[in-house]
Amino acid sequence: KKKKNQSFTLRVTETCLKSLLLILVIVTFLTGCQESPTGRNRLALVPDAVLADMGQESFAQMKQQNAVITRPDINRLVQCITEALVSAAHTRYPDAPMPQSWEIAVFENATPNAFALPGGKIGVHSGLLELAENQ
Repeated sequence: KKKKNQSFTLRVTETCLKSLLLILVIVTFLTGCQESPTGRNRLALVPDAVLADMGQESFAQMKQQNAVITRPDINRLVQCITEALVSAAHTRYPDAPMPQSWEIAVFENATPNAFALPGGKIGVHSGLLELAENQ
């Protein structure tokens, strides 16, 4: 009889643990879901302020580890393009939270690429400018 009680207790404990785990998963998904500026649902496990800090740290690290182009003509061109993109984003998603200011850097890198990081950081590779025929 003692063995039967232990078996029953073990099954009850196992069932309780599974139920608790399921409840925790459900609560995590329900509390972590947000609507994105585009209207889609997303799982947001990291607060926006933390993401902005992470973006700032990553951008600072990238500027330390990669050559940054400081030519005024290139930086003016990239600034003009990014201002147009940010303006278009504001128009398309007027209710979306956006940084008050954007920091832009042009990196010496032959890869045709550009990126944005949380916290208003935009990086452009020089390789992208070589492909562009106009603004």
